[in-house]
Amino acid sequence: MATLVYVLHVAVLAYGALGWMMPMPGPAIHLVFLLAVRYHWHVTGGCVLTEWEKQYLGMPPESDRHFTRDLLRRMGFRHIDDEGAYKVLTAGLGAFAAMDTVFIAGALFGAFN
Repeated sequence: MATLVYVLHVAVLAYGALGWMMPMPGPAIHLVFLLAVRYHWHVTGGCVLTEWEKQYLGMPPESDRHFTRDLLRRMGFRHIDDEGAYKVLTAGLGAFAAMDTVFIAGALFGAFN
């Protein structure tokens, strides 16, 4: 089950990174998704998927597991810490939300038709 949650986490991350490329109304749906993710992080102080994965792996809730930090380390950013990973997440989320906003505005004002 932990592997299934991890795969779901990767799928959520992939949609977060690529969802802005969907045809209309894709960017609007993606923007709502990004805002919901950001709200979830703010309210819970983390990610429910990471907590579920820890639970299924039998790890205590306070254990050192951070999906994005661990993924970035596997990608070669060996010295990134939790704070750095959080900064990458929030910067990426903001950039993708900005792209959604540009595409939504373009569609509303006919710039991309």
